[in-house]
Amino acid sequence: NTKYPDEKTTWVLPYVTHKLRLRYSRALESGWDFRSTADMAMYQVQYFPREYGWMLSQNIGYRGEGKWRGDFFAAYFNADSYYARLYSYERNILNTFYMPSFYGKGIRLALSARYELLSDLSFSVKIGHTRYFDRDVISSGTEQINGNHRTDIFTYVRWRF
Repeated sequence: NTKYPDEKTTWVLPYVTHKLRLRYSRALESGWDFRSTADMAMYQVQYFPREYGWMLSQNIGYRGEGKWRGDFFAAYFNADSYYARLYSYERNILNTFYMPSFYGKGIRLALSARYELLSDLSFSVKIGHTRYFDRDVISSGTEQINGNHRTDIFTYVRWRF
């Protein structure tokens, strides 16, 4: 539904969305893996200007034979609006899924790690930080944050018996 600035009528207009993802992945025998990604988006409502978004991201993971496993994710994003938003999958702690959307201008950093204390006992932690360069308020309603950054921390202890 679209409203023209000089009219009181709301119109249903067709829109077009194009998304493109380019990715290079490399896994090494030592347990390290690298994933570089470039995302682009274009959104346009008929008769209105196009809106664009792009994001560059890097993921570095380690799945070696030792007691440690981990991932580091870094992204820079720049999207004109929510309609030109981009998505990226982030590794998370066990039994959780996280695929945030990004719009506006900012960066996202996330670090997750798992340590096997014993063969049946492990501890996982993930910390993620998003900073926006184009706003002083994040979200709205009960989720509103007065500020331009947000930090999330997740922990998980797993005991198999």
